[in-house]
Amino acid sequence: MRAGKLRHKVEIQSYTATSDSMGGTTEVWATVETVWAQVQPLSSREYFQQQQIQSQATHRVTLRYTSNVNHKSRLLFGSRYLYVQSIRNIEEIGDKMELLCSEETE
Repeated sequence: MRAGKLRHKVEIQSYTATSDSMGGTTEVWATVETVWAQVQPLSSREYFQQQQIQSQATHRVTLRYTSNVNHKSRLLFGSRYLYVQSIRNIEEIGDKMELLCSEETE
């Protein structure tokens, strides 16, 4: 994968439970890794096709393969949150991956 296309810095976040001062737990988003990625909004046609098979994918994110991403992850892209809808291991060789994500406000 050419590094020049990976020009957006994103934080991979996972939902984790942490202990609070009252002896209970609080669930929060925590950054597990910061990576360089290519973030692209889906075209109108791609957006329509994605609507047919899953919920509102708005962006395609391509990055080097990492095991820190799963279907419960989200990406922090600047001040925007992209929630992972689908994961594709491109060519199934563990080199790069493509995520379809939906942008949501928190």
